[in-house]
Amino acid sequence: MCIIKRIIAALFSVLVVSTGTNAVITKLKELALTKFDFVLTDNHILFLSILIFLLLCGLVPAVYIAIKKAQQWLAKLRKEKDLKEQQIFNQRMNSYLESRNNLKG
Repeated sequence: MCIIKRIIAALFSVLVVSTGTNAVITKLKELALTKFDFVLTDNHILFLSILIFLLLCGLVPAVYIAIKKAQQWLAKLRKEKDLKEQQIFNQRMNSYLESRNNLKG
């Protein structure tokens, strides 16, 4: 959970403090004005940044949970595969031992 807090703090600092944000905001305003004939105000930008921040905060735990589930699923598949291989090996060894016993007896 500590990693998630660090990611949230980093995202928050990028959205609020970063000087690069000003350049991005300027480009967004220009893009909205030239392509969509829509004037973006600072309130729009604030709402968009909060929305993006909340989406990312929701995605990080969801991706974390999905990765954990995938790891569990892969471990289960590997275990089943290993068990199947062991059963095949045991069958072959049993038939080999039976054939040796038949040759002796």
